[in-house]
Amino acid sequence: MKIAFISQGLGRIDPPKAYGSISIWTYEVINKLIKTENIIAYEMDGGYLNSRIKQHEGARYIYVPTMLNNFINRYHQKFLQIKIIKRCFNGLSKIPYFASSVHNYGYILWVALDLRKQKCDVIHIHQFSQYVPIVRFFNRGSKIVLHMNCEWLSQLDPKMIEKRLESADAVVGCSSYILQKIPERFPHLEQKCSVVFNGADVKLFVPSEDEVSINSPNTLRILFVGRISPEKGVHVLVEAFKLVSRNFPTACLELVGGLGSMPEEFLVSLSDDPLVKSLNKFYGRDYLADIKNRITDELAERVTFHGKVAHRELIEHYSRATVFVAPSLSDAFPLTVVEAMAAGLPVVASAVGGIPEAVVDETTGLLVKPDSPEALAAALSRILGDSDMRQRMGAAARDRALEMFSWRAITNQIARVYGALVEGEKAGMQEKMKREEIERAN
Repeated sequence: MKIAFISQGLGRIDPPKAYGSISIWTYEVINKLIKTENIIAYEMDGGYLNSRIKQHEGARYIYVPTMLNNFINRYHQKFLQIKIIKRCFNGLSKIPYFASSVHNYGYILWVALDLRKQKCDVIHIHQFSQYVPIVRFFNRGSKIVLHMNCEWLSQLDPKMIEKRLESADAVVGCSSYILQKIPERFPHLEQKCSVVFNGADVKLFVPSEDEVSINSPNTLRILFVGRISPEKGVHVLVEAFKLVSRNFPTACLELVGGLGSMPEEFLVSLSDDPLVKSLNKFYGRDYLADIKNRITDELAERVTFHGKVAHRELIEHYSRATVFVAPSLSDAFPLTVVEAMAAGLPVVASAVGGIPEAVVDETTGLLVKPDSPEALAAALSRILGDSDMRQRMGAAARDRALEMFSWRAITNQIARVYGALVEGEKAGMQEKMKREEIERAN
């Protein structure tokens, strides 16, 4: 089977490294599939004229020049800002630019034309539904999979989305939460939908062997890993830590991740969730400065901002932590939660989005009401104060990660989606040939 992956352009794969959760998912799946399949992956490149090709462990990575793409993006956005254009194309102006057919048009047109020469069995597209009809137009014989890690399909204009999904053969979501509203909007598309979780490298992210350090009351470490962004709930976490510190005067809070607020139009402007809508107050401000202003002088030495680190370096932070925390107000299915579980950490997390599909409440961790410092502090305090609970939940988390979230398990899930599409096509062709034979015989 020949399979092509199309990057969304927000992360990057540069073997042997990948940056961003979706790029990490793609790279890890490619590394498993390459043992049996022929793989091509397309990435945006900063080069202006020529594409680059990089071979890595049997997979071919094609880096697409972005001069035309950047030119179209820049000037089309300026075009839509002209008042008379807004009045004439009022419907178009209501579509976020990232969701418009013109966004990244130069990139996806280049890819679609190159794919026509590649003749792939399956083409895997991340996030941007507008890519689907363009790729379909030039690749009639391929099966197209649209993979979503956010709620755009249920938030954007339904007529626009339905037309695009008609060109897709399968829609994959990183959690049931992401896909649950699609049958409500598009009942006839329910059969196209499948859940394929995010995963973790269960050989890299392993439980720490330093049991003394983990269980010592003098080394209680609360770990957060993710973007320092409003929807990740870091402001809630800091307020909760103030409460935790009263009963655990030696506990530390460690935050790993770079500053990188999700664009407002990607989430806050689209959501009808009051909690998510409330995040708009953080935009137009320095979120990191806001967070640091919440930390009192007494707590400053117990709160550490590590900044962005290489993905493989995260294991050092997981191995030193006592408990992992995910205080998100919105999250489709965070990669970091399953990495922490693989590392044998109990998880305290908000019961939002796809997180409850990873964390089993009272078994692998504790789920709490979102946007509640009090609830978050109470759950963290329970785990920090009970080493037996930590050990029990950490072991259960590791077992669940091994069973459900290893990259081998995730690759098997997506391989079944691909296989059903290709085998279904073969079965359909065979059935058609049989009917034709019968018709000729008669």
